[in-house]
Amino acid sequence: MSPLLTICSSDNCCGVFAACSHFVTDHDVAADAWPLLAAILNRTVAGADRRAAEAACTCFLENLADPTHPLRMSLEGEALRYWEAYEGAG
Repeated sequence: MSPLLTICSSDNCCGVFAACSHFVTDHDVAADAWPLLAAILNRTVAGADRRAAEAACTCFLENLADPTHPLRMSLEGEALRYWEAYEGAG
């Protein structure tokens, strides 16, 4: 089992994603790290673990959703659709 799935099998999955979103907001992130982070989010949101997917969307992507955020250009599929829907709602 992957470490992410192990973390998300507990009650704090959303807390982990929220903490990560605050971390990348509060710290300088290298430009080449955004595509790597997006790849993880793309796989998580499209994956079979719906608890992890929901946490990634509601506790990470929502916190960063902004049309000019550097993460946006590397998102794909469900993760990008969620981001765009939240942009429109926010």
